[in-house]
Amino acid sequence: MTNLRGWLLVVAMLMPACSAEPDGAPGATGFGPSAPARPFQPVAVLKGDCARYPADLIRWVEGSGAIFVGTVTQLNASTPDWGSAPGWDLSRAVVVRLERAYVQPRPGTLLPGSDGTILLAAPPDMPVGHRGIFFVTAQAVGRSWVWNEVAHVAAADYPAMESMVQTIQRYLEDVALHARLVSADAIVMASVDGDQALPASPGGPVSEHSPEWHEAMVSVRDWLRAPAPVQATLPVRFDASWDVARATLPKLYVGNQGLILLLHADTVTGVPGTAYVVTDPLDVHLASAEARLSRLLVSPPQPPEL
Repeated sequence: MTNLRGWLLVVAMLMPACSAEPDGAPGATGFGPSAPARPFQPVAVLKGDCARYPADLIRWVEGSGAIFVGTVTQLNASTPDWGSAPGWDLSRAVVVRLERAYVQPRPGTLLPGSDGTILLAAPPDMPVGHRGIFFVTAQAVGRSWVWNEVAHVAAADYPAMESMVQTIQRYLEDVALHARLVSADAIVMASVDGDQALPASPGGPVSEHSPEWHEAMVSVRDWLRAPAPVQATLPVRFDASWDVARATLPKLYVGNQGLILLLHADTVTGVPGTAYVVTDPLDVHLASAEARLSRLLVSPPQPPEL
């Protein structure tokens, strides 16, 4: 018995104490669309021990328009280009010099060495010189960015955070794709053989932002989910407009080969006749995505362990 107690004591001494304790104001993490009058929620900031990550990290990544490492250079201030910072509570503001961006609004928009203002959820409890990982949404952009805080953690506590953020992004992409797959009425591998413009819906408003519906004829070579009834060719409608509001929507071109199409019955165009539509960027894939699509179709993605 004495020897057993001794071994248990040795194990207890060698085993690191792993915990995640609140560091700062407790409460729910706030994130969502930015707005000048947006009420901020307190942010729970957790210290990482034993390579553990905050329990809300997936929500932080999902709710952030940018994630970056930066050093606090000023407290209760904004970058000079914003002058008096109209309507902003500077008691919650810090100026941060960006070191490395994990997630950017667009590639090349967040440059190392640039300064930005972060409106924290509460008055800052960190000193000038604090090096943190900041999860943010955009408040304003001019010569510099102004951000609303989603959350922040000390960079030293999470040296592998960039890799975990990338893992979470892949998981979130898989979640969105899985939802699109399971809602599809047909999933086919096909080639595009024909295309024609469709008439505008009668009585609807017309502007430069209106959709330009086209109908492609696609030849089905194989399927992951067969259309009902099974057909060798299918009419597939898509928005051919390149207006800024519609440029990212999927386009089909005569001669496209080996596309995997996630098809939904047309309930959106208002054009008579039975057809399918592709209306989401996730609805069109290259043949090389077949293994991933097949896997997600039968097995929903599982969140990474934090």
